[in-house]
Formats: sequence, structure tokens, C-alpha cells
Amino acid sequence: MKKGEATKQKIIDTAAELIHANGMNVVSVGDILKVSETGKSQFYSHFNSRDDLIRKVLERNEKRICDAISKPLESWDDVRSWIFMHLDFQKDYGFERGCPFGTAAYALKSNQDEERGPLQEILDTLRDRLISFLKREMNEGRLKKRTDTKALASFTIASIQGALIIGLIEQNENGIRDALEQCLAHLESYRI
Repeated sequence: MKKGEATKQKIIDTAAELIHANGMNVVSVGDILKVSETGKSQFYSHFNSRDDLIRKVLERNEKRICDAISKPLESWDDVRSWIFMHLDFQKDYGFERGCPFGTAAYALKSNQDEERGPLQEILDTLRDRLISFLKREMNEGRLKKRTDTKALASFTIASIQGALIIGLIEQNENGIRDALEQCLAHLESYRI
């Protein structure tokens, strides 16, 4: 990687970390420059504005999340692993952060349509991954007919995000684990 590209990536990675920790609308260019140990001229040689950098961070997060879940869900064990992966993620951060996707979504303002795009892509990818599994289960006679797979997938994502909030508040895994177990039990209640 060339030096200019390495600097650009360092700024994006630093911004992503600060945004995840503090929220999208709180972090300033000055904060990013200070932590990344880069200067304004380096920043503006790679980005037109703070908003341009925010979009790059969201696109980076979108790619990472989509790459991380690129393997289709093949079994109920895969679904369980995917749901509980979020608990492991929170443990890794010492119960001090939600997921990058949720953190960015909570900070969205009504006029941030360009920032909303990558977040919508992440939501669609997460939802579509679970919908595909549920539809396959239904087509193979292992899930109740007429299950609203889109609503069930949306419920699951909302449950996971809610569980992460519980972890932030309680600073331990107990509430998250309980919420995720209930989410999984609700999903499995549609099995035949």
C-alpha cells in the first residue's frame, strides 16, 4: 500500500473507531486528526469534508459486516451462532459499546440521506440473510406455512440491537444472554 493510501486508511480506521465509541455526530475532524496523528492537509487531500469521511466510514463498516456474514445460514445452529456472535462482540468491548451499525443508526438525523444509504444496505443484507434461511426452511416443510419471514427477520435484528443496549446499561452478559435466548426461542417457535 502506498503511503498516501496508508494515511487515508489510517484516517478512516481512526474515524471508525471514534465514531463507534462516541457516535457519528459527536466526533470532529480535529478529534480524528489528533488520534490518527495526521494533519489537515493530509485529511483534505483524501476527503472533501467531514461528511465525505463519514460516508467512507459507513461504507467500510458496510463492507466489513457484509463480508463477515457472507456465508449463508445453513442450519439452526448457524442461526444460533450468528445471534450469539453479538454477545461475544460486546464482551470484546467490555460492554462499553453497541454494534457499529446500531451506533451509527441511532445518530442519524432526518437530513442525512447519504449516510442512511450504507446503513440501509447493512440492514437489507442482515435481513435478507435470515429471510433466505427461513424461506428455505418453510419450502422444505420445516417452518410453519405463511410465516412472515420479513417481519420475523426484522424482529430478530431489533431483538439483537435491544439486547446490546441491555448490555451497555447492565455492563454484563446476563441480560443480553436472556434477551438473545428469548429471541432464538421465538424464532424456533415457528419450526415444525
